Amino acid sequence: MEEILQLILKRQGELKSDLERIDSLSANALHHSSRVNDALQDSIRKIDPEKKAVVQQLMGIINQIPGFVEAGFTELDRAKRASAERFNELKMLEGALVELEEQKERKKKNNQELLKKIESGEITEETITGPREAGVRPESLATYRKLTEMPTKLEG
Repeated sequence: MEEILQLILKRQGELKSDLERIDSLSANALHHSSRVNDALQDSIRKIDPEKKAVVQQLMGIINQIPGFVEAGFTELDRAKRASAERFNELKMLEGALVELEEQKERKKKNNQELLKKIESGEITEETITGPREAGVRPESLATYRKLTEMPTKLEG
């Protein structure tokens, strides 16, 4: 039983290597253009040499085909990279928007808490003549007045 398991694991490793090689070749433009070029050159050798004018014209056409195949892969690769770059930009934008929304929510929650403290009298408008406890920073006068004058602005 152990021998069969080892054989299966060995075969799986071989197949994984084969799949990686195939994936690599399928994305390689030079591999495909080389295959096309070899097939076309083989076909040319089979043409009757007495028809040199036709062969010369065909050679001109045939020699352009591998480059055409390679260009297709290059275009796809560029498009893939551009799409990936746009995707990453959108992910960054999404993260920035989420962070902005979280900041807005934190500010709204903070303002609601401050308004409750103001309404309960826990926080009062700071005056020059009023004493302040050491180490306690009061809310800014502007924030205090905005919250007391327009509590409906908390929505934005």
